[in-house]
Formats: sequence, structure tokens, C-alpha cells
Amino acid sequence: MSSPNVLTANRITVQRGSNTVLQDVSVALTPGTLTCVVGPNGSGKSSLVGALAGDLPVTVGDVSLAGELLANVAIADRARRRAVMTQDHSVAFGFAVYDVVRMGRYATRSHATDTDDHEIVLAALDEADIREFASRPVQQLSGGERARVAFARLLAQQTPVMLLDEPTAALDIRHAIELMGSVRSRVDGGAAALVVMHDLTLTRQWADEVLVLNQGTVAATGRPDTALTAETLSGVYGVAFSEFTEQTTGQTTLVAQPTFVAS
Repeated sequence: MSSPNVLTANRITVQRGSNTVLQDVSVALTPGTLTCVVGPNGSGKSSLVGALAGDLPVTVGDVSLAGELLANVAIADRARRRAVMTQDHSVAFGFAVYDVVRMGRYATRSHATDTDDHEIVLAALDEADIREFASRPVQQLSGGERARVAFARLLAQQTPVMLLDEPTAALDIRHAIELMGSVRSRVDGGAAALVVMHDLTLTRQWADEVLVLNQGTVAATGRPDTALTAETLSGVYGVAFSEFTEQTTGQTTLVAQPTFVAS
């Protein structure tokens, strides 16, 4: 039997209206692996998250969770097995931060006591560094603070698979590092995670596997040092990249140059 935290997309094609946003894309999220997805705007990263979450239907191929077609998994069961942090952190009503984070417990409340829920929510608030905002309406928070609320809600869901779409985009560097550290901790504990990123430095530091998308197709995949090369990134982003190696650490850093290259 497949592990409950194996989420797989097998050669999927996804269309939005008449536009093909993903074509022949495969990825497997396995226990203990943090997969980062990078690529320019419009390359299909969010569509991949939507397909893996089961929120966006696939035209060709299939998405499976623990060997079962995701389309056949009940929505409540999906919520117990995979958590999703989207780019949109807006909340339509004036819910307090605590209540928004506790919404992450909705699918599992029949399996835990109210006391368990409360302690789990408090732990998530602490981990996302937003406990001081617990009673404040979410709509009064900054964009970065709302992103941390969304992350805390994902943590409170306590699922074996996590899907995060640009979770660090609105965060300062300290909270971005803390967020990635929290994801890394859960992955090291046996979870599977896919994180959409724009920050290539953080991607190199935290990812086990990298998927580079370009115009809806896979441009490169593999370990960070093999997938994130100057040649690949220059072709994908249309700007020149250079590699620099630190003399003391031997660590290689990629730097984008203010020079455009032909696609």
C-alpha cells in the first residue's frame, strides 16, 4: 500500500478555458522530501498547486493520493490529508486571527477534543509568530501578517502533505526563513511538501528537489545544484545569470545580471 503522504501528478495537462497552462507535467511528493517549484510568472506554478490540491481538474493524466485517484477522494478526506496555502490571504469577514487559524481544524474536529484543538491552534500561532494578534481582526493586519495567519492555519491542519503557493512572497527575510524552517521540520518528521518560490537563494538552501517550469512545461527537475544552473535559469527567465563560489564555504550562489538574453 502506498504511503498516505505520497501525492503524485502523472503527466498532467491542465487547461483554463482555451489556454493550456500545464502540459505533460509529472511530480511526486514523497515523505521526507521538500520540493520547490520555480519559474517566471505565468509558467503554471499555481495551476500545478491547484491540480495537486484537487481544486483544478486535469484534462490529461491523473493526480493520485496514496495510489487513489484524487478526484475520487472525498473533500473532507482531502482536507485531513493535504493542506493548501494559496497566494490569496484575504478574508471576507472580520474574523479574529485565532478563529481563522482554528478553521484549519474543521475537518478533524470529530477526531479531537476542543482542548486538543485549542492547544494545536496556540502552537500554530506561536510557530507563525502571530500569537500577539490572536484577538485582532485579520482585516486589520498587514499583508505579511495575513500571510503568517494563512501559514498558521495550514500548520493547525496537521496534514501529512503540504502545498504552499509563494508563502514567502509577502514576508520579511526573518519570517521567510522561519517559515521555511517550519516546513523543513515537518518534512524531516515524515511529511511531504511542495512550495512555490520566487526566491532562488531560499530554494537552494531548503529544497531537496526542484521543479523548474516554463510556459507550462518542465524545463528542469532534480537536486537544486543540477536543476538550478545559470544556463537553465537564463533560458527560463530571459536574463543572464552568473554563478559565484564562496571561497570560505564553497557554496555556489546564483546572481541575476541586468542583462536580457534571447528566449
